[in-house]
Parts: sequence; structure tokens; C-alpha cells
Amino acid sequence: MSDDPLQQSAGADRSAQLRAQLRSRRRGLPCAEATKAAESLIETWARTITTVPAHVALSFASDGEIDPAPLAVWLRGQGALTWYPVTLGLDASPPMRFRCWDGTSTPVEGRFGIPVPPSSTLPDRDGTELDIVCVPLVAFDAHGERLGRGAGYYDRTFAARSAGASPLLVGLGYDFQEVDALDAAPWDVPLDLVLTPTRALRADRSGVTPSGGR
Repeated sequence: MSDDPLQQSAGADRSAQLRAQLRSRRRGLPCAEATKAAESLIETWARTITTVPAHVALSFASDGEIDPAPLAVWLRGQGALTWYPVTLGLDASPPMRFRCWDGTSTPVEGRFGIPVPPSSTLPDRDGTELDIVCVPLVAFDAHGERLGRGAGYYDRTFAARSAGASPLLVGLGYDFQEVDALDAAPWDVPLDLVLTPTRALRADRSGVTPSGGR
């Protein structure tokens, strides 16, 4: 993204419009189609990530997001521990940590009304202590750029992460959420991989500057 304020404003307007369009389309999916898509994520994962990771972060679906719940159940059956985000505030360091949840207890309401696991016998972890973090998204492109909910929690949490370092950042979304190109800001943290119900897309960072601009 350019440093020019007018271009930044235009990019923000495009992002807001795209966010509104895709969120509306997600919410309009028939329940049967959404359920089938969520279950198909398991097949895509199994074809792509052949070694079972020890620690995987997922999230509770909201606003029509593809539901990671079936994938989480499958991962736990394979022996993985599943972790869920707990937001601490954008001024916290880190802004978000992760709490282990085995699916047996009832989540409680957290910040912004987003469910979080109740207290765990295991201490909360920083994202860098996990093997894979599955990131919710509104849109993605072939470069691994991601349009999220807009608050910036994932970008701020993993801002200091070096390319190729743990954790692997994996976006989960529907196929229709892929777009030709997103306006990336310098603070946006790209994904390593995106999984949809039909395929896996490994981020192509060729031609992308380290700051996230093109």
C-alpha cells in the first residue's frame, strides 16, 4: 500500500466495500452448504498437512465464517491439543493469547461477545508457542494477504514473527473468498497457507516487498 494518504483512503474504502460484500455472502449460505464446506476442510487439511501438529489454534466461528469445529474434533482425535484466542486488548503485549480447550466444557463470553474457553488446567500460551495458528478471514489472495475483521488482533499478535518461523499461519475460508489482489498495508501479516473446502493455496510471496506493499 502506498504512503500517499489519498491512496490509503481509497484502499480503505475498497477494503470496507469488499468486507461488506463477502460477509453478506457468507451469512447467506444455506446451512447444509456451510456444514458440508466445514467438513470438507478436514479432507483438505489431511491432504496438505500430513504430520499431526502437537498444538493447533483455531477459533469459534462467527458472522458466517467457515466453521473450524469439525476440523478441531478431527485434530483432537489425531492427538493434537487445540487452542483458542483470548483477546487481551490492543494495548496489551501480546494483544492475544491462546487457551487450550478439549471441546467438553462450555465456552464463556469474552471480549466483543466472542466465546472463549473457560479456565484450563494448562496455562495460556503465546501464539509463538504453537505449531499452527488457523486464522479467520473475510478475503485472501494468492500472495497470502488477508482481509480480516478489521480490529488487527492477529496482525499485532504476530507482527514480530519472522518469515518461516513458528507458528505456521493458516487461513481458513470458502473458495469464493479468494480475490485477485488485496491492498496490503505495511503492518499486515501475510498467511503461509490458505485451506478451503476444495484446495490448499500456498502463499506466493514473489514480487511482494517485505513491508507488505506491491
